[in-house]
Amino acid sequence: MVEHRRHSKQCGGNVYGKVGATVASLTINGGEFHCTNGIFAGGRGTDFFYSHNPYGGNSGDYKALGKTYGNVELNINGGIFYCPVFGGGYGVADAKEMGTSNVETLSDMARLYGQSSVNIMGGTFYKNIYGGGDMAIVEFDGNATNVVIGDSADIRGSVFAGGNGRRLRPASQAFATGDGFTQHPELVGLVVGNANVSFAGSTQQAPFIYGDIFGGGNLAQVANDTHVNIYAGNIAGEVFGGGNGDITDGTVTSADVLGNTNVTLAQDEGGTQSVGHGPIDDSFSINVIWFKMWDPVETYSTSGTPTSTTPATSLPRRALYTKNQNSMPTASS
Repeated sequence: MVEHRRHSKQCGGNVYGKVGATVASLTINGGEFHCTNGIFAGGRGTDFFYSHNPYGGNSGDYKALGKTYGNVELNINGGIFYCPVFGGGYGVADAKEMGTSNVETLSDMARLYGQSSVNIMGGTFYKNIYGGGDMAIVEFDGNATNVVIGDSADIRGSVFAGGNGRRLRPASQAFATGDGFTQHPELVGLVVGNANVSFAGSTQQAPFIYGDIFGGGNLAQVANDTHVNIYAGNIAGEVFGGGNGDITDGTVTSADVLGNTNVTLAQDEGGTQSVGHGPIDDSFSINVIWFKMWDPVETYSTSGTPTSTTPATSLPRRALYTKNQNSMPTASS
């Protein structure tokens, strides 16, 4: 009798390419998406081998899976999305090593060594958009993340040029698998490089966003500069050059930007590019949608999984206001 034992690889799931080359590209033109974790341009990490079963190997060897060496891009032209969208990978925050009490932040899981590009020209999005990864690091010397949103895109959540992190675990709280916390929030969802987000369009068509716009990350840091460029859009929320942190019961989770923050509103779009559309060259238009922040009401199944998302308030259509209009728009349905 011959026994076949399955062995995982220490570099399992890694994608290798040339510096500056695009090694992974995903285009979505339509459909309806109900995802557990999200849609990712990057790879996926896992703590399974580290925490549960190394298949005959050493658990400590499996801390850097699902990495990508090269650039990635995600292009969305249509569809309905009930899950978040990420330009980076799906990583791991904290995990407990099998057979020990050691808890480690697995910051190399699904790490991207290259640029991430997210281009959204259409579709309706009920969750957030991120240029970076979910718990995973994006690292590139220069512009590490680049999010461009234009045309008929309808964003009900918020947009982050950075990644998505996790809150700092309170000192009095012990680790538990999947508790949604980390001991090192500065490493989770980090962008090492510049983070960029642009809203583009024309007086004829421009994207809608009912959440906020951030140059930084959500509970995650950016190690260099951030750039927020809004050339056209219908905006209900606020615009921040930095990130979104958290203070809960005295525990502070920072979303620091270690470089400079830059916000540009209603300037010449110049050489702004959108994939498949070429350079954008038209009059710009920014419209503030008053008192219409997206406030979702979710219904859940008995297992706790969201089954639908509906707005708590109506989302009216708005006319576009050009740069030459001096009057302030009023809310109307």
